[in-house]
Amino acid sequence: MVIALLLLMAGIEINPGPATTNGSSNARSTVISRRSEIRLGSLNAGGATTKAAVIDDLIRGNRLDILAVCESWILENAPNAIKYDLAPDNYSVLHVHRQGSSIKGQPKRGGGLAFIYSNQLSARPIKCSLVPKTFELQLVGLQVGNIAVNVANIYRPPRLSKTDFLDEFADLLASLCSGTGGRLLICGDF
Repeated sequence: MVIALLLLMAGIEINPGPATTNGSSNARSTVISRRSEIRLGSLNAGGATTKAAVIDDLIRGNRLDILAVCESWILENAPNAIKYDLAPDNYSVLHVHRQGSSIKGQPKRGGGLAFIYSNQLSARPIKCSLVPKTFELQLVGLQVGNIAVNVANIYRPPRLSKTDFLDEFADLLASLCSGTGGRLLICGDF
């Protein structure tokens, strides 16, 4: 979480885009009104159910359009009030819950991915033919202006093999990059 905050506060400036042709000196507001840019953050929450206020502050304080969350720890059978509490007002959330076994009848702790996005964006989950064993994967399709953007939110549990992860990650890239024509953004904790 500290690394994500440091990266977000590192003084990175957004590209204001091309100058407008109508003589306006405020190119940034013109670019935003056409939604040709997005502000994305990535966070390993280490359990998001008790951090909704922190997530809200992170999104609003950095004017993020999207926050990709790893290790949400939200179970598939959790009540909707818990699942949707992560999304601040005027935002929505998509979840990918950790798959796997339970320990002594209790669900395995950790994992889970969430994609929190502004309601001004059009987002939809994307199915992938690859089912990775060394990382969790959430694919989301966005429409930003007239540009299609696919976002891959990835979490690799630290106990799993880095070598096997790299092999599967290469397979994912080959699968996603073959004939997509759109843009691909990869984020997460891996």
